[in-house]
Amino acid sequence: MKIFGINFNCSPSQKKPITIAVCDFKKSQDLSVLKVEPIYGLKEFDAFLKQKGPWFAGVNFPLGQPNIFVKK
Repeated sequence: MKIFGINFNCSPSQKKPITIAVCDFKKSQDLSVLKVEPIYGLKEFDAFLKQKGPWFAGVNFPLGQPNIFVKK
């Protein structure tokens, strides 16, 4: 089965793309990382999400902190 690890740093751009670890999982083996792919825009990411399955993804989104917590 395909497993994707998806990391959003911020709004995707050429400087800070969405990073996707493309992995393969087989019951008789460990999880293997096949490659790491950058995605530079949301349209490209939307196309990525529409690929045929089965697949599973773990996603890391940035969650901002209120200014009051950052300043202290």
